[in-house]
Amino acid sequence: MTRDPRWTGRSRRALAEVRYTQRGTVRPEAVALREAFDLAATGLPERAADCLQKTMNTLDDKPLRGWLREQKAAYLHPINAKLAQQSLVTAVSENQFVLRPLAGVASAQIKPAAVQARAASEFLANEYADGVTLVLGIKKLLEDVVWEVEERSDDAEQAWHSLGRHLGFVSTRPEKQEGKGPDNLWALTSDLFAVTELKTGCVTDTIAKKDLGQLGVSVDWCTAKHPEVKALPVMLHRSRTADQYGTPVPGMRVVTPAKYELLRTAIMKYATALASDLGNWGEEQAVAEQLVQNKLTGANFFSTYAETCRPAP
Repeated sequence: MTRDPRWTGRSRRALAEVRYTQRGTVRPEAVALREAFDLAATGLPERAADCLQKTMNTLDDKPLRGWLREQKAAYLHPINAKLAQQSLVTAVSENQFVLRPLAGVASAQIKPAAVQARAASEFLANEYADGVTLVLGIKKLLEDVVWEVEERSDDAEQAWHSLGRHLGFVSTRPEKQEGKGPDNLWALTSDLFAVTELKTGCVTDTIAKKDLGQLGVSVDWCTAKHPEVKALPVMLHRSRTADQYGTPVPGMRVVTPAKYELLRTAIMKYATALASDLGNWGEEQAVAEQLVQNKLTGANFFSTYAETCRPAP
């Protein structure tokens, strides 16, 4: 701050050789959005929608396509509400965070991966180019589950959803994607699904009656949706004790902060071991060994890293 010439001189010399590109880059979707706006402003909403569609046809990024379809629907709505709703239906299938159509979204059934280790190795191979990014990526994921901070609840839900995929489970967020069902649904095995409500933002010493009731409703939703499998009720909460006015859901398991720390340690061991050899995380056998060694298989996961819910004393 005192403008010491020894530092300012070094700084100028370091920057002297920096060369900036002579031409800026504007992404095609940004151009399309501006052109569509201009067309709509001049009374041509149908052409505005067509402009966005042409750009969507060139994109591989599904979430981005979904968002552009939402913009397209906005232009279509004043002239053809039916087409606008159809556009939103497709948009939601590509990006779960866009506006929902009026009729809602059809609830889709899920099926467990044929082989957990195979699904995990394929996901990890597609997601990570090297061992360093693998370890750092999983470390960041685990850090997104923050306890007793309500504002971070959505981050925790997304992290839990992504964690399931890293472990080879088919993972969805029904409440976020469809407006009903649990915060998260993991297909653990062919006959066992984990129905999970995340209450990481709670600060109470017991699990509230309404939260227990919410988990019970989610279990009923899963049973109606997937009658062929057993629904395992799971909750992430700072306490394993039910409120005196609430009743634990039968068979309920609770991931407490202490259990989560054990899980975090196990998953980091899983990631570090796979990253120790180049490309090991893409090999089914190597992943299978680490899943078993760290008790991360669908059959053992919640018996190891969750506790039974204790009724109020």
